[in-house]
Amino acid sequence: MKNVDDEFNARPILVYGQRPPPFHGSNIMMENFIEAAKKIGYKNQISDKRLSYYIWEIGRFRTVKILRIIKNNLNFLIKILFYRPKRIIIFFPTSPWGILTDSPIIFLSRLFHIPYVLYLHTQIRIDLSNESRLASRIALGIFRSAQACIVLSEAFQSYLLPFVECPIYVLPNTLRENILINSTNEPDQKPSLFKILYLANISEKKGIWTLLEAIPRIANSGFKVIFNIGGPWQSDLLKSRALEYVEANHISRVVNFLGYINREKKIELFSNNDLFVLPSEEEAFPIVLLEAMNAGIPSIATNVGAIPEIIVDGKTGFLISPGDI
Repeated sequence: MKNVDDEFNARPILVYGQRPPPFHGSNIMMENFIEAAKKIGYKNQISDKRLSYYIWEIGRFRTVKILRIIKNNLNFLIKILFYRPKRIIIFFPTSPWGILTDSPIIFLSRLFHIPYVLYLHTQIRIDLSNESRLASRIALGIFRSAQACIVLSEAFQSYLLPFVECPIYVLPNTLRENILINSTNEPDQKPSLFKILYLANISEKKGIWTLLEAIPRIANSGFKVIFNIGGPWQSDLLKSRALEYVEANHISRVVNFLGYINREKKIELFSNNDLFVLPSEEEAFPIVLLEAMNAGIPSIATNVGAIPEIIVDGKTGFLISPGDI
């Protein structure tokens, strides 16, 4: 991929996906992918597929999203007609709803005979063996007509292999910058207060209840510990329930809710905490675990999605089962 031929310079690749905001793994990797393609010489055109502007919108049906889907499809068509791309990279969802909403993009790609590559940037949430479901049948057709598929982990690659004839490449999530952080605690120094960090878009799927239910046991066991919980809440209702739980269990003295964390604050947090926890119920390839490793602090995370390919249990962190308080 070091040499890019004249045809690619004359006809760019068209990337269909969403850049931040909101800030979460697939949007961040969209930016990283575009930047990497530029560095090796590809001309990129971007067709924005923005459906959600805020974290709480993700995964929720809203009438306005129908209008956004129509707008995205028209914009994609205009990009095809104007730029005549050589190839299309589609950041493709793998939930039934996502597959149905992105099907027109596949149809337009095939209509104009432009080869497309599917970048499956999430956990594969659809049962491809169930051909009785409409979304499963559509997904099989989309995967089989793709020029190639890109997945986040070997586990996802193994899942797709029986159903897909095209090449399937594993491209793990990455950090754009390598910022080594020195811990505030020297190796031979015992900290007076052990600091545990949880950093995510706070939702039930990210294991917030597993964490909260563990805190009273730890706090009442004599450990000098503080829990720093950062990130935007998925909903006001979840935030209200969590705050009520903290008050009812008398653990407010050891819990700090930090709210939204920007990049500079994130680096500071990793530098000033001793342990990172991510007890998610489902995940794809969480970038935040790479950030914890980059900071030199161990992680406790669940053995879901690609996490077992990030953390070597007992060596670079610890793996638990979802819901294991």
